[in-house]
Amino acid sequence: MKRLLKEMIAVTAGISFVLSGIAVAQTGQGNSGNPGAGKMMGKNTVNSVHSMQGHGDQKGIAKKDGRSSRANMKGKKQSNFFNFLQRDMVSFDQAYIPALALTSQEKSGPSKKAMELLKSNWSGFKKNYYDKNRKDFSWKKDFDHIDELILKADRIVKSGKNLKDAHEELEGIRNVFLALRQRNGINYFVDYLTEFHEPMEGIVLSALKKTPETLTSENVNTIRNLLPQTISLWEKIQKDSFDQELFRFNDSKITQMKKLMKSEGMALEQLQNALEGSDHALLIKRSVAIKPNFAKLFMMFGDFETLKKG
Repeated sequence: MKRLLKEMIAVTAGISFVLSGIAVAQTGQGNSGNPGAGKMMGKNTVNSVHSMQGHGDQKGIAKKDGRSSRANMKGKKQSNFFNFLQRDMVSFDQAYIPALALTSQEKSGPSKKAMELLKSNWSGFKKNYYDKNRKDFSWKKDFDHIDELILKADRIVKSGKNLKDAHEELEGIRNVFLALRQRNGINYFVDYLTEFHEPMEGIVLSALKKTPETLTSENVNTIRNLLPQTISLWEKIQKDSFDQELFRFNDSKITQMKKLMKSEGMALEQLQNALEGSDHALLIKRSVAIKPNFAKLFMMFGDFETLKKG
């Protein structure tokens, strides 16, 4: 396990990012702090050309070519649909994540502003995509569920009380989107963070507000049982080719992202080491420490600047 964690931390330095659909491994950075030249990792596309032998039935050939042309057009339309969908999912998350974070922090005024931006974004998103995927029978049901979660959260935020309850309602949205994207084969980096969040949070809550005297053997076993899954999901995050263009991350944000990911890998390694000992105070400290870097990484996908301007 230790060896795996050390390899994961090393991987962060060479994490793959995607520029315009081509995977690029960031291999270093100059004095300015910007990532250095990337190493191209994408595969070349090979077009096979089949030559016709003999004269054959020209009419049949025309029909075949027509079917192929229609299939290509259909494929392009579907590809364009998912490209626009992913782009607008990124915009949705930019509005969603501030609302999620601020309700958790119980900041009433900022939460109200964030909810207004979220409602506005969701209204446009739903209008554009609600009836656009008839092949997925749960598509509209998921959209309706998100509608309900936003309305419930908004009512709570408007009351100015129990903002943690609003946060819990909003938490459900990312899980709905996770399932929706998985059903439709949409690879989306933030979903890997959502998957990681659950076992990570389980570890943190097992140690939060505990003392060496109040940390039970059950708490320790929960941490021990959840850590392998947490590490496995973190490794999945490390291996994903991050689409820098899709998420609109400039070089500065990529540098920040890499630092946070490296720190998170180190925090997981330190927790593993603490589990092997008998120092409960250290175990509590290391368990709680796996959240801050992850939280900062997740919030990088939210647009807090627009909220400040508003």
